[in-house]
Amino acid sequence: MSAKLSTLADIHAALTEQGKTVELLDGSVAVAMGSSSHPIVSVLTIEDENLVITCQLAKFGEIPEDNLAAFALAALDANTRIHPYSVGYLSDTDGQEGSEDEWPIVLINSVPLGDLSNEELDSAMESLLAAITGVTDVIRIGIEGIKEPCAA
Repeated sequence: MSAKLSTLADIHAALTEQGKTVELLDGSVAVAMGSSSHPIVSVLTIEDENLVITCQLAKFGEIPEDNLAAFALAALDANTRIHPYSVGYLSDTDGQEGSEDEWPIVLINSVPLGDLSNEELDSAMESLLAAITGVTDVIRIGIEGIKEPCAA
């Protein structure tokens, strides 16, 4: 049975041991996900006894106004398939500064720290990778206005 992970230092060490590219920052751990040539950075923080995993997909201002409705519907639809992650955005109520155009559109999940183990952390990160793959078409709909899903 693996040791309980309760601090960002523990989480950093566990992710490093799993072979992930990680950086321990002040108040967070950054993890490069996906391919090494085009990594997507996820940020892990501890809030209210939960490990919060956030991955920025785009900025609100990158979605043309004409595509917002299609993007919102596609994101809601994707949320039923990418559980336990969900697509959302971080706004001024979440402490974001700047204009709405700068607000990040994110994948987000929270995992209770309780008895968080290496295996549970690995599972959460694997689910994140699957969620990133699952929202690729959603981001294309938003940014490029593509209405049909891309061929697999």
